[in-house]
Amino acid sequence: MEDKYKLLLFDLLGEAKEKATNSKCRLNSGQFLDHENKDYLEGYLFALYDILSIAKDQAEIFDIPLNEINLHDLDPDKDLL
Repeated sequence: MEDKYKLLLFDLLGEAKEKATNSKCRLNSGQFLDHENKDYLEGYLFALYDILSIAKDQAEIFDIPLNEINLHDLDPDKDLL
């Protein structure tokens, strides 16, 4: 894979991972304004979970090392659900 695409994917998945873990922390700590905000945050987290799970599964299918796409330290099922 060309370096610029590898860097883009690494950064993009890293940003998604950070947003997902921050959303999970906010939900766990009750840092939301009202019921609607909680529902939005849960949906947002699930969307990020879905993206990160698919990316991790596809990387394994294509024999792409998870550290090359910044997913080596994430277990979406354990860390985000």
